[in-house]
Amino acid sequence: MIGLYTPPAQMVASSEGQPEPTASQGTTKELDSVRAENQGLKKQVMQVTTASQSTTKELEALRDDNQGLLVDVNTASQGTNTELNALRAENQGLKTQVMQVTTASQGTTTELNALRAENQA
Repeated sequence: MIGLYTPPAQMVASSEGQPEPTASQGTTKELDSVRAENQGLKKQVMQVTTASQSTTKELEALRDDNQGLLVDVNTASQGTNTELNALRAENQGLKTQVMQVTTASQGTTTELNALRAENQA
């Protein structure tokens, strides 16, 4: 790097003649460890972001599908109401016919009874 001066790490001799790391080397190792952890966390953030975007797209697709189903249900409901109203009208017409047939049947029964009585006499 240009412009940054890093002094060489100082070494202190141990009792066995081996140089011991100084505080600067310990800090460097810890810094490297934190950088590695930071790199891992960045990868996790990218994975979560990617998964979140996929989930958002899937959620939007489900919402669109749900809207389509809602429209289908509303359309079917309107069609069912129209058909139901037509069946109610037909049912009312059949009830009217039943009443007419019942009235005619009663008239026929009365006439039949009169004829029977006439035949008995």
